[in-house]
Amino acid sequence: ILNVLVKFIYTPFLLSELGQQEYGLYSLVISIVGYLTILDFGFGNAVTRYTVKYNSENDTESLYKLWGTFSVLYTIIGVLAMLICLGINIGAGSFFGESMSDYEISRIRIMITLCGINLLFSFPLQISPSILVAYERFIFKNAVNVIKIVLQPTVLLLLLYLVHIRAVGAIVVVTCFNLLTYAVYYIYAVAKLGFRFSIRKFEPNLVKTILGFSIWMFLL
Repeated sequence: ILNVLVKFIYTPFLLSELGQQEYGLYSLVISIVGYLTILDFGFGNAVTRYTVKYNSENDTESLYKLWGTFSVLYTIIGVLAMLICLGINIGAGSFFGESMSDYEISRIRIMITLCGINLLFSFPLQISPSILVAYERFIFKNAVNVIKIVLQPTVLLLLLYLVHIRAVGAIVVVTCFNLLTYAVYYIYAVAKLGFRFSIRKFEPNLVKTILGFSIWMFLL
């Protein structure tokens, strides 16, 4: 509810300050990033499900293998998302050449690159909020999310008014808040829940089981 209310209130101000051209570029890039987040394939639900399972069985070894496997998978997805963004960047002239000016295309390329960097680092960190849910740290997780929902548009609007940032600056703000939020989740998971990442814990045989569960969650 808070998320909807905040967007309802600040979007008209964002449109007014950025102008239709810059706001259109900003919205387009945010939409592209939104589509790329489906590369998660429902892995977050699988992390929660199997973390609860192994934790209830006191199977620490399987738990570490699970986390290591998902960490590797998320890292691969992050690299894939970055490569897709680079592909869009290279082909921006072909994709948008008929409807955008050279200036707009140059801005799109900068913003797509920033979002690619965002996805490259945020995907490997996405395992942490699922672990927080598995350990029932709902208050902490939602409190951090609420702070982000309130602070991000507040900082964005202040910078629009005081520094007169444009669409590229807005993407920088969104990227910083996104990475900071996931970093807080990750640090909490490591410090309080015993989360450990090790590439040696990658378990190829576990991937088939994970995919069997996560694909159905993704479709739902």
